[in-house]
Amino acid sequence: MKSPRLLLLLPLVTLFPTLPLLAQDAPAVDIAAALQSIAPALASAEKALVLWEEAIRATQFAGVSRESAAFREWKEKEGDALSSPLGKSALLLYFRWLHLTIQRDAGTPVKELLPQIFAYSRDLLADEQLVIENEEAIRKEKELATLANPGNPAAKKGPPAPVHKASHDQSRRAHDAILKRGLSGSPIVQWLRLADFINPGEWESNPGNFDGIYLKIIQAAYREAKDPKALEYWDLKIRREGDAAARTRLAFDADKFTSLQRPILLWNRAEELHLIGMRNRGILEMLNLIRNHPLHPQAAAWIKRLELILAPPTEGAEAAPTPTPDAPNPTPIPAK
Repeated sequence: MKSPRLLLLLPLVTLFPTLPLLAQDAPAVDIAAALQSIAPALASAEKALVLWEEAIRATQFAGVSRESAAFREWKEKEGDALSSPLGKSALLLYFRWLHLTIQRDAGTPVKELLPQIFAYSRDLLADEQLVIENEEAIRKEKELATLANPGNPAAKKGPPAPVHKASHDQSRRAHDAILKRGLSGSPIVQWLRLADFINPGEWESNPGNFDGIYLKIIQAAYREAKDPKALEYWDLKIRREGDAAARTRLAFDADKFTSLQRPILLWNRAEELHLIGMRNRGILEMLNLIRNHPLHPQAAAWIKRLELILAPPTEGAEAAPTPTPDAPNPTPIPAK
């Protein structure tokens, strides 16, 4: 007679034929088995959801009395949110980043993975847009709920707001639980015993951290190659932060971005020019920033930095730290 646990896993093995049956006392898997165990989840959101739910069952409900009932209760509460467009997007992105991380940890050069990483970053931006649309839906739902309140003198009569299987707020929480934390703490890594395969150096462990992925991996490759594409990150960063400030509909946020944060990002962009070998253009943009923003809180530090860049080269100059997206102060760049 088959054990209850084996009977529990048989449907999963049918769906994922390469998935190893992992008991708590099973030996750690090798690289090939690690990649095979998650490969089916790359094919569709449905398969990704099945694997994620089974990991939740194994890590959060194993050994608990009324295990099946407790899991069913969780699934009834969270399942619709995981099946929402936002939940599916997060699941697919999670498994793609886990797959890339295991490959990199196994020694695959970043250069070989870079096209996939760049495609991933584009899809992560598309996911970010889904989150923005979801947040707008949450805002509208709150407005409708306020207007529908009988005690509200501004209440409007009309058809009730549409009812969703999972609310937009639930979908956002499910999305962030999958995508906004490090791989090491995720149920998939714990269940499939993948902790030894997700620790490559100079890598981003959080699959939803666009800035970390871009700066640590893509931007680093562009800098090494002295590729002007390194400027694209700062242009994108400026646009994203400007859009975020505009979405708040607060004049204060828009003014703060224009007068404070945007000049800092433009300075980092000018530093990038210097780092990729376009020294004169970088100096010119730094000069323009100082002229156009003489009262900026970082103006004095910018002037000091520019003086350092223009000074005659000296032996033993300290290597320049690379720009970071939200650095409140410029980091010194040695004279060349």
